This record gives sequence, structure tokens and C-alpha cells, in this order.
Amino acid sequence: IVTAVHMPENYFVLGIPSKSDFGGVAAAVSDCEQVYVLLDPDAGVRARKLARDIGTKARVVDLPVKIDDGFVQHGMTAPLLIDALKYARPM
Repeated sequence: IVTAVHMPENYFVLGIPSKSDFGGVAAAVSDCEQVYVLLDPDAGVRARKLARDIGTKARVVDLPVKIDDGFVQHGMTAPLLIDALKYARPM
């Protein structure tokens, strides 16, 4: 996925559809130190649900556009995304 290509090596990207049931996601990230949830802009409620399912290490980041569209169409770069992660909110 586009986001994975643009991220530094110490970040891993797990792409999931925002309309999925999120089955297995919390288990898949259980060994991660920090988890950032960035769903599509119209999926804010679902992003918070996923963050609650993951637990205290989850943070939600609200972006104005879909993440891949940000890279492909709107000039987002890895440094800009990393800067946006500073504004992530715990659930």
C-alpha cells in the first residue's frame, strides 16, 4: 500500500478496510509498542472503536483526507505524516 512505501523502517503499516469488523487486528498488533489508528476521514467513530479494542497503546490520528490520497494527490510526505502523529489522541 502507498503508506507502507513512504514510512521509515521503524514504522509498520497494517492496512484494513474501515468498514471491516476489525477481527484479529488487536491480536495482530499486540506486540507493538505504539499503535496509530488512521482510518478514512468519514470513519472517526470506527477509528475510536478500533483504538478501544487495541487498548492503551492505541492513538487515533484524524487526517483531512484518506492517507493514501494524502501521499498520492496532496503532497504528504513521511516527515509530514510523522509530524501529524504528534497530535494523536489516546482513547
